[in-house]
Amino acid sequence: MKDVEIAKQLFLDGLSLIQNKEFEQAEKKFLKSLELVPDRESVLNNLSSAQIKLGKYEDAKKSATRVIELNKNNAVAWMNLGVIEQELSNFETSVNYFNKAIETDPLYFHAYNNKGILLCEFGKYQEAIITLR
Repeated sequence: MKDVEIAKQLFLDGLSLIQNKEFEQAEKKFLKSLELVPDRESVLNNLSSAQIKLGKYEDAKKSATRVIELNKNNAVAWMNLGVIEQELSNFETSVNYFNKAIETDPLYFHAYNNKGILLCEFGKYQEAIITLR
């Protein structure tokens, strides 16, 4: 089996593990996949998501930032950065990242949803209503 095929299977295994909320195992699969085929945006995005769930915010930030280095138009990476900053209580930075995700992909509803929830948490209800319309 070629490295690309093995990396793909590791990625698919990681996705299944995420669905089962087995984030540590998913992280390991994604890291192994990246050893074989580095810099795959989809793998890095899912690695970042697993690391967020594990509370490994610095690692998650590195994974998402690597995606942005590869493709500044990757809305998922921008949203992951927004979630990380939200978890770190960096309101302004989080909103800016959610805005970047929305700017990059105006149909990416997860970014609107996360931004709206964050705005509500900070009492900015009118802005949240506008965001969620």
